[in-house]
Amino acid sequence: MADLFELALVHEDATVNELLDANTVCIGALALAWEVHAGFTPDATCWLIRVQSVEETGGDAEYLSLFTNAGDAETATVDARFGELAKASGTTPNDLSKLLEGME
Repeated sequence: MADLFELALVHEDATVNELLDANTVCIGALALAWEVHAGFTPDATCWLIRVQSVEETGGDAEYLSLFTNAGDAETATVDARFGELAKASGTTPNDLSKLLEGME
């Protein structure tokens, strides 16, 4: 439990407002193109996505980068990383997600 608390803390590379904004965009992204695991909400799933990212990278910068406007060259990489974290959090792509896959 202490490890989860540590992962949930706001890190030095983000502000609370930045995280709340990113979380709002994450919830919207899940609502549009993903099916969350039964018994979970988009809010909880976004928290899991952030925790995984923080655990792997040691900060919030990657999580924030998933929800900021990236250049065209970065968009595919960011989308793939979000998909990887989302799937690891128990989501599955819905029909819209499959339709958008590979589009630039």
